[in-house]
Amino acid sequence: MEEKIKNKVHAFFSNFELHKHKKGQAIIHPNQNPQGAYYIKNGYVKTYAISPQGVETTIHLFANNSYFPMMWIISDIPNRFHYEALTPIELYVAPKEKILNFLQKNPDVLFDLTHRLLNGLDKLTLRIEQLTTSKASARLASILIFLTKHFGEKKENKIIIQEMFTHKDIASLAGLSRETTSREWKKLVNKKLVSSKNRTIIINDIEKLKNEL
Repeated sequence: MEEKIKNKVHAFFSNFELHKHKKGQAIIHPNQNPQGAYYIKNGYVKTYAISPQGVETTIHLFANNSYFPMMWIISDIPNRFHYEALTPIELYVAPKEKILNFLQKNPDVLFDLTHRLLNGLDKLTLRIEQLTTSKASARLASILIFLTKHFGEKKENKIIIQEMFTHKDIASLAGLSRETTSREWKKLVNKKLVSSKNRTIIINDIEKLKNEL
């Protein structure tokens, strides 16, 4: 998002009430009418589905300056997913009619939203392809690399993922069961590619981890 667009969007949403949520707190439930458009000031939100067998699969992650659920806002498509705070977050909530009016009056913002939605769709299709064709080891490695990009901090030759992600969190992101995630994690530990300390994930060699893809 360009700085000019980002500032315009932030200025719009900052006119509305700010909500704070703890990690793991539900924001929107399936088949629930949202309060409006949610804009992330700080933090990450995950969207996920739960299968009839109880398996949780993450659909998308929303980061700072994102706003959702736009399929419901623009197209009146009922929400089918869970929205949950992946980290502690701050959200502005704007009424549906207000955000629609804002987008109609600001075609540059609408174009930027369309651009980002299409990029998100492309990433989603790639992820679906990966989920259906990649081995469990590659899917876990891919998610760990993703987490280093968004939450990692380089220290010497290692990357520390500061946020506390459980095996359940990682399993949901990778589209794997918790048992499979734990098993594949142990394989990476045995290869000395990753480790953990005080619930912090440590990537010991990011280049070798990429070779697992």
